[in-house]
Amino acid sequence: MPSRPRSVPRGPPARPVQAATRAVPAAARPTRPVTRAAPPSGTPPRTPNGTQPGDPAKAAALVPAALEAERPPLRLPLGDDGVGAVLGHLDQVREEVLGHLDQVREDVLAWEKRTRATAFDD
Repeated sequence: MPSRPRSVPRGPPARPVQAATRAVPAAARPTRPVTRAAPPSGTPPRTPNGTQPGDPAKAAALVPAALEAERPPLRLPLGDDGVGAVLGHLDQVREEVLGHLDQVREDVLAWEKRTRATAFDD
């Protein structure tokens, strides 16, 4: 009789949900029950059709054009509100990063002579 091939272990055995929950630190656990992120299929949108701040047909027509572009955008915010939110966030991040870079430059320049002096003597 031919021998059966051995089963290959595929990682650790599955643990019950309760055991996995206990492994998560209390600070990382949700403080209230988790709810659905999106409404179930077929549920009408929260905003009644026709009252959103943009034309869905124009947005839908723009997506294929963006995908077919020679250089498709990594992000495609739609509508005045979407573009404004993204550009506003980018301006805020730019200010924070440039401020940090300026501080790093000042620190390096303040210590430049002494830090360069740590090289081997000729």
